[in-house]
Amino acid sequence: MESELTEWGMKNAKFVGRVFPIMGAGFFLWCYIAQLVQMWWNRTAAGLSLFGWLGLLFALWCYHRFYSICCPTERVAIWCVRAEMIFNIAIVLTVILLR
Repeated sequence: MESELTEWGMKNAKFVGRVFPIMGAGFFLWCYIAQLVQMWWNRTAAGLSLFGWLGLLFALWCYHRFYSICCPTERVAIWCVRAEMIFNIAIVLTVILLR
């Protein structure tokens, strides 16, 4: 098992620092796009919590500040969080618009 993790680069900080932010952002963006499509397809934001989406936006902002201050060389992670924030803002605006 140890050799498999090393072969795939799971202990390589450079590999993990580049691949995992992209994977995480990909999953977030997939969820954001699915949510946006669902809201615009049904023309409703019923049942969605604006407070919850704003809370997630604040959490993403905290991650962005962390990466920007503590890990400024992690450009991939910083840009992935920025992309997530843009889609989250789109969802917040859509919730406000369709209510």
